[in-house]
Amino acid sequence: LSRNGETPYIRAIVNSIKEIRTKTGDTMAFLTLEDSTGSCEATVFSKQWTKYRKNLASNSLIKAKVAIDREKPLKIIINELLVIDGV
Repeated sequence: LSRNGETPYIRAIVNSIKEIRTKTGDTMAFLTLEDSTGSCEATVFSKQWTKYRKNLASNSLIKAKVAIDREKPLKIIINELLVIDGV
């Protein structure tokens, strides 16, 4: 996790993607991300998932602008995403 001003960013490998359908019929996803410090779950809500899912796959290296939920275990919410390298 690195910080650029007040906005937290992460760089991580996407280990897994679980897409679900919400009660309203939209799709969203839960990603398992891993970097050199460990792994965590990331939530991608419907609006962002629709925007980014076509470029995202397991084993992709990403950089993401996130919101952090400091609960244990650590969870993050992805607000913006850039696929650096798709494997």
